[in-house]
Amino acid sequence: LERMPEPRPQMAAHNRMFSHDTHYSKVNGGKYAFVHDEQDLIAAPEKKEKGFWSDLMTNASDSWGLKLYEQDWMCSHIDYFRPFSSDLEYTDAWLKNMADAATEK
Repeated sequence: LERMPEPRPQMAAHNRMFSHDTHYSKVNGGKYAFVHDEQDLIAAPEKKEKGFWSDLMTNASDSWGLKLYEQDWMCSHIDYFRPFSSDLEYTDAWLKNMADAATEK
């Protein structure tokens, strides 16, 4: 993410889902561990991957003034991302990691 010039506007971000070809994933050359559901073309950070959310919240806040991150379509994540529907600990970790990173920032 590039740093926006000062003074930065306050920004809000809205996210639906991560695509299976997200550039954040190690599989696609990124630096974070993601689980990929190739059937529905969706991906999400692995349940132990806390660095992704921490980096996202910190970089977005510091670099371009993020004040609000909205993770939308959460019911679709549960319905269509098979690893979430088959592993409730994964779903819980996904939400907790996201919330913890937002709280830290």
